[in-house]
Amino acid sequence: MKIYDILIRFFFRHIKWLIGAPLAVLILTIFLTRNLTKEYTASSVIYTGFTTGFSLDSQEGARVDYLATSNATDNLISIIRSKTTLEQVGIKLFAQSMVYGDPDEDNMYISAKYYRMLEASVPPEIKKLIDRKSLDKTLDNLLNYRKEDRDNYIYGLIYYHHPFFSLEALSRVEIIRSGNSDMLELRYTCKDPALAYQTLLLLNEEFTKRYRDLRFSETNDVVEYFRRELAKAQVELNRKEDELMIYSQQNRVINYAEQTKFIASQNEKLEVQYEQILLAHDGSKAALEQLEERLAMRAALIKDNVNFLNQLSAMGSLTDVIARKEAFLPDSLKNQDKSLTQFKQQEDALREQIYSTAASIDHKKNTKEGIKADDILVQWLDELLRYEKSKAELEVMKVRRKQLDAQYEHFSPVGATLKRLEREVSIAEQKYLELLHSLTLALLKQKSLQISSASLKVVTEPMFPITNEPTKRKLICLLAFLASFMLVAMYFIVQEWLDRTLRDDYRAEQLTGEKVIGVMADIPKNAFTGSGIKSIEYDCSRSYLTRAILKSANPDGKTIINTFSINSKEGKTFIWSPIVQELEKRDFKVVYLQHGVDFDDTGKAYADANSPEDLSVKARETDYDICIVEHAAMADSPIPIPHNLLENSDLSLMVCDANRAWTHTDDLLLSRVKSIVNDKLLVALNRTKKDVLEDFVGLLPPYTWFRKWKHNIITFNFTSHNDEQYIEKSSSSELKE
Repeated sequence: MKIYDILIRFFFRHIKWLIGAPLAVLILTIFLTRNLTKEYTASSVIYTGFTTGFSLDSQEGARVDYLATSNATDNLISIIRSKTTLEQVGIKLFAQSMVYGDPDEDNMYISAKYYRMLEASVPPEIKKLIDRKSLDKTLDNLLNYRKEDRDNYIYGLIYYHHPFFSLEALSRVEIIRSGNSDMLELRYTCKDPALAYQTLLLLNEEFTKRYRDLRFSETNDVVEYFRRELAKAQVELNRKEDELMIYSQQNRVINYAEQTKFIASQNEKLEVQYEQILLAHDGSKAALEQLEERLAMRAALIKDNVNFLNQLSAMGSLTDVIARKEAFLPDSLKNQDKSLTQFKQQEDALREQIYSTAASIDHKKNTKEGIKADDILVQWLDELLRYEKSKAELEVMKVRRKQLDAQYEHFSPVGATLKRLEREVSIAEQKYLELLHSLTLALLKQKSLQISSASLKVVTEPMFPITNEPTKRKLICLLAFLASFMLVAMYFIVQEWLDRTLRDDYRAEQLTGEKVIGVMADIPKNAFTGSGIKSIEYDCSRSYLTRAILKSANPDGKTIINTFSINSKEGKTFIWSPIVQELEKRDFKVVYLQHGVDFDDTGKAYADANSPEDLSVKARETDYDICIVEHAAMADSPIPIPHNLLENSDLSLMVCDANRAWTHTDDLLLSRVKSIVNDKLLVALNRTKKDVLEDFVGLLPPYTWFRKWKHNIITFNFTSHNDEQYIEKSSSSELKE
């Protein structure tokens, strides 16, 4: 028998309990859930702008970072679900309900029914904190009163199990993201429509505020830090620049590089001029000494002339002035300087006067070499003038060299100090610029966050729910029905698994290990009459058992059948009596030997019997076709069934009561018989239910629609349209046989 066949039979066997008990539970559940509390749902849609929103960091054509978007969305959801957010919402919702609640009329804040329940549960000390004229003052009072104490009413209101204001209740807010979009839907279901509506309003306000505060706090500290550091860097830069400026002023530095370059060029020119003047001075001195030797006494006379000497002195002073002027003027400006031109004119005039004076003194004098005195005198005067001029210029050059040396000594350490100061200014300036750049980036990031945070908007405001959500009454009833069905089914499954009652042919074969040849249905009490048993079940059982026994009979000679049972009163005589009658009706010569009546089963003769003839005279005197030997119950008989009699028989039939349990003792008693007869041992069940008999003979009356449907299900007969006719004909033919 296959598993689905077992399940179907199991279902129909316990159909009253499997259907009746769940139906009773279903009816009870329907009655108990007739007044289920209604629930109302409010919803709101939030636009985050994380994916498609604009920010200063976004670029046209840039790829969307879905990981960053997902993280930002998860952060926002975490803020919505955070304890801090929900706690603030719970306290505000409580304060709002206490301030605006009305015990007689529903309003937009709380229904009258739940306000009365809330007001009854609030202690007097909390009611004193409620200012019905100011929600803000009430909220401040409640926040100041709240502290982390299990006996604190506000703390317990949030962290215990209040149906409206606790974290447990508020955490039931559903957050649904539509795919990868920027839309978040918030849904909240509550028994009070006003509280559901107000909860979402307060939640939208609170989490938006907290989100923006958290986002701005990330950059505000950074911006303030860079501003402080930038101010310090600016002060330091100004100090370094002031030090450089003061040092430059003190050392008369305008442009150190150009100034030192100019000094170097002046020194180079000075050295060249000095060498030229020194060469001219030495040449003039040598020529003058030579001419003075030639003039000898005349030169002395000329020198003694006071007028002449004064003129020479004036000429020397004037030459010195001109030399000093030319030394400090560049070549390009010498011809443009008026004072220098005037001095040179005076020099030329004084030179003419000297020439004139010398000529008048030695006009007619000649030298000892015979050279004219005028020529020697002129040469001498020229050399003398050049000598004086070069001498004056040498003095000027020496002074100028000392000035340049002083400038070198001054600017040499100034250069190193200037480089150090400029380096310090450069470092301070670089630090300042870096901090300024970092501050600019931080401000840009802050502005970008402001723009992106501004994109967080409530697209769909919560609507006040006026219709309740469909109740779960149908689901509860269905679950109650299924649960009760499963419990009843599990009970009977466990019972089937533990039960060792023979009951039907399938269980009998599984427990005994032998084939069931047929069954005798349990006969109704009204079938027993004075003239016999009038029952279609009885007739069908008798006919089927008779045919089954005849199939196992010996066709070539006498048939010997041993029948026995494990326990007494299992129905051996009850089963065999109608079979014997049926066989005799069919002209079979039958001998029925019954223990204690036709033979003695307590002596040695019984133990040594090899055939029915050894047991009873009745068997020896009758020329039988079939001999049936009924033995005593194996559990009660002191002597087991004779070995040779079992071995020589054609069939051994064990009769069992279908309503008894098969035990281990039964297996031990039957094992001896099994070892002797092998496959000639069969089983007949007595007192079976009608549906077990129908497995052998087909559907029996009455032919109600349920019985026909049940029979078709059990036999898997789903397509035949002549079921009733076939079953009735089959039953009629069996009865006739």
